[in-house]
Amino acid sequence: MNSLNSPHLEYVELMLERTLDNKVLARILFEKLFTILPKQLDDLFDALIENEISKANQIIHDIQGVVGNCGLINLEYYAQKIDTYLSIENLKDAQNNFRILQNQSKVLLDCEKEILATLKTL
Repeated sequence: MNSLNSPHLEYVELMLERTLDNKVLARILFEKLFTILPKQLDDLFDALIENEISKANQIIHDIQGVVGNCGLINLEYYAQKIDTYLSIENLKDAQNNFRILQNQSKVLLDCEKEILATLKTL
């Protein structure tokens, strides 16, 4: 696969590497991710806006698990940064990194149809 020509292929490659080339498992994990991640991001946004650090902490841990299980290291990196900032109650930097995580997640979520179609045809 050439992920340079088709950005969604990079996500497929990462997931297939993570699942030891198990296409069925990769598809199931992506389907779960596409269902769960948008709600988690919305909930995290609300918790950060409302200064609910403990709730935000719980949500970011869930996000870390979801994206980590999928091998999405770019998303996991920003989730970890948010977690670090929340642990020291630095809400401003947590919110700044949330914006980056949200934008990176949008890139992934916008590729949903292409990712699932690619896994179906492999």
